[in-house]
Amino acid sequence: MQNKIVLSAVLLACLWALSGCSGFSSSTADLMRPPRLTPEQSAINEALTAAALTQTYTLKYPKSGEYRSAFVFYDIDGDGVEEAIAFYEPDINDTARIVLLDREGGVWKASCDLAGAGQDVEFVAFANLTASGSSDIVVGWSASDGSDKQLSIYTYADGILVNGLKGGGSNMEYDTYLIGDLSGNGRDDIVFTGSSVSGARDAYWVKMVCFDGNDLVISDRMALSDRIDTFAGITAGRISASSPKHGVFIDEVLSNGMLATEVFTVNSSNRFEPVISSAAEAEASALAAPAESPDGDIYEPDYKTPTLFERTFRVNTAYSAASSDNEAAAPLCGDADGDRVIEIPTASVLPGYEEQAESETLYLIEYNHLEGDTLKRAFAAAVNRSGGYRVRFPDEWIGAVTIVNQVESNEWRFIGYNGGEDPLNDLSVELARIRVVSQKDYQDKFLENYRKFSQTRGMFQYYGYVPPAASGPLSVTWDELQEMFSLL
Repeated sequence: MQNKIVLSAVLLACLWALSGCSGFSSSTADLMRPPRLTPEQSAINEALTAAALTQTYTLKYPKSGEYRSAFVFYDIDGDGVEEAIAFYEPDINDTARIVLLDREGGVWKASCDLAGAGQDVEFVAFANLTASGSSDIVVGWSASDGSDKQLSIYTYADGILVNGLKGGGSNMEYDTYLIGDLSGNGRDDIVFTGSSVSGARDAYWVKMVCFDGNDLVISDRMALSDRIDTFAGITAGRISASSPKHGVFIDEVLSNGMLATEVFTVNSSNRFEPVISSAAEAEASALAAPAESPDGDIYEPDYKTPTLFERTFRVNTAYSAASSDNEAAAPLCGDADGDRVIEIPTASVLPGYEEQAESETLYLIEYNHLEGDTLKRAFAAAVNRSGGYRVRFPDEWIGAVTIVNQVESNEWRFIGYNGGEDPLNDLSVELARIRVVSQKDYQDKFLENYRKFSQTRGMFQYYGYVPPAASGPLSVTWDELQEMFSLL
């Protein structure tokens, strides 16, 4: 009984946090005083307690996504009134459960309590997969260490949740996922990546779940590169400025540590069509006729033109001097300039850093659009992920300008590259500076000649400086520096 009381107190605190109260007192007396719940919140608490398999249980919180509470409120059936979903783990096993709570005659009750596919909840999302008038629920589950991730899809029918995937009871192993209308039919689809053991090695793949008019089914599966070590990300958007087609962009960390990208579109039959595909390129190469010399002998050329997939190869800059502490891989695909077209990034070492250690190196990131069978640069920028900003390079800066990273002042200094023996210490052609300043920091006199950018992020402010005597083909004005600067 004591454990149940403690659990209820924790649950009450959780519900109180969800109530949106803005007041907070840090006094010991106020912290000791139990929160006051509305009658409805108390009713939800009682409904969950009554539905739980055991008197003691642990609330489970989604690790990622839009919804991070053990209690998620959403109008699932489309009647204008929110239902509640709760996640918990009973003390009799290591499997989390999902509970649907709804009002019956004005009283909160649990209408179903289903076992999940793991001990933890990775995410919960709502989607229009079946276009039934009710929202479908997608839940990611995992083991306690984050491994063995499984996808479950639940549809709402007759006041309860049922497994939505054809065959029932099936969960789908996944690594990365996305939800969206990829085929353009007005309904959401799910695309997810993963791997399975094939012979002596893992086989990596991408799969798609869609509604075929009667059931939710896995409509297609495509093989991915056999050089993958892990997945870095997945996103979707227009594949080029000249095409309305949307594609799925899959970022991969290869076994050599490099990053690469594969791209697929989805046709009206809910099938993948490769745009950049390692497997498709390998198959095409195998079918190609071998080259012959004039005397009829087959020969291999000394130089092989990189395939489109190989042209997406780029260094993983997550461990560079400009990375943030929580990054695992960068740069990744995304709409970096807001034009609704996904850019595929590549990275090159800034001049002067060729012999530097990785942790000291800075890179120039080129953001490329896919045009036919080529990657064409849309723009290039230096990205300071730890500082939270990006600086676009004018074309004349590329190869001619580098950056001095002054860690002690949290500042980047942009200088002309002279190619000398110690180019990073030659500040004779200084073009601009950008400094990140915390409002907590002492504002020293060295900011007197700086100008403040209009963008801020939390407690951080951004200042820029352009030397008053700057001139020459590489120089920029303050107005130009403001246009080049943007927050991530």
